Amino acid sequence: GTEISFDQANAVRGYEKKEALRRLLASVRGKSAEDSEVDTLFKIFNKQLDKLMESMNSEIKGTSETFAELRKRGVKICVGSGFPEHVVQKIVENLGWSVDAAFSSVTLGKGRPDPIMISAAMEKCGVT
Repeated sequence: GTEISFDQANAVRGYEKKEALRRLLASVRGKSAEDSEVDTLFKIFNKQLDKLMESMNSEIKGTSETFAELRKRGVKICVGSGFPEHVVQKIVENLGWSVDAAFSSVTLGKGRPDPIMISAAMEKCGVT
């Protein structure tokens, strides 16, 4: 196996998960991963993710408070993630967030650094 630190994993946060795995392995190993290996890891990742979904109930400190303050000021709130759509929706539900929209890079077809989630949020919220 390959040892991955929290900082290494955190560096690919927000990317579509196959892309995140590809980048993570390349950064740790210094060479590109085979597509078949990424596909295998992605399947394992998704199985583990589905098992953990119910317990995803902690947020980055201050997120709910920030959302509440933004809401109070009339700001629309969207959430974007590299997780699959059903996971993003479950996280929003588990945390009790009131958001105008939640987006998945898996559903949209691209993740960071592509601006597709920002563009989708702008469209949903009527920002031009």
